[in-house]
Amino acid sequence: MKRYLYIIIPILVFSLIIFLLSYDFSKNNDLNIIIGKNTVFNKKNNIWSVNKSYDLKWKKLPIFNIDELDENNEYYLYKDINGWDIFTEDKNVVNVDTSDIFSYDYINKMNAFNIDEYIEVGNDLLNDENIQTVINENNLSDKAITTLKKISIDLDNDNNTEYIYLLSNRVQGEESSDNNFYSIAFTIFNNNIYYLYKDISTNPLTCDPSIRNVIDTNNDNNYEFVFRCFTYSDVNSVDILFSYDKKQGYNKIISNYYNLT
Repeated sequence: MKRYLYIIIPILVFSLIIFLLSYDFSKNNDLNIIIGKNTVFNKKNNIWSVNKSYDLKWKKLPIFNIDELDENNEYYLYKDINGWDIFTEDKNVVNVDTSDIFSYDYINKMNAFNIDEYIEVGNDLLNDENIQTVINENNLSDKAITTLKKISIDLDNDNNTEYIYLLSNRVQGEESSDNNFYSIAFTIFNNNIYYLYKDISTNPLTCDPSIRNVIDTNNDNNYEFVFRCFTYSDVNSVDILFSYDKKQGYNKIISNYYNLT
């Protein structure tokens, strides 16, 4: 019996070593960020890509941006040809609009949340000197603005607030006196205006800019944030993931959109 053990044990140990050496543990550490119905950003080995083959079946994930759901709970997500289906613990479907869904799929819990409470809206923002500077230097009309927002949030936990502005005349742009249609997201870095996204044209089919979510993908207390620009003529939206560093500023990490200007 001992003779057989002396033979079997080394074989088992050798097989285990081969398995450990050949098994790709990194696939279990992939981060997938789900944005809206069609966009999934994947991070693997610190390399970002658009995950066009992400196939999620019956996995519980945190879900943001849907008022009917509790962000402190997790729900089952199921991917179909029309986007995402959401189910409760007992597999009952939740009939909600998932066009602005935000979620992530990762082996560990991440620091991510909705930032709606940090967003200021209203025409009073037209008095903001930074907004006036952007309007004037781009020769834009301020008579038919439909999106006007200011986000005030500490992105790097240094107790200093970063400011991000969103403005657009996407819906009522035809009322613009100069026939310019625009969707703009900008911020202030080193006392200068930095454009995160700028689309100005005579084409009324621009998009409606939005920033609603941040996530700490590196667990370094620096938040990345998701910029979205919704198009009404197309089911797809412009989705861009940005990072922020107080020394280097804002960086576009990845986008589902070929043109990042």
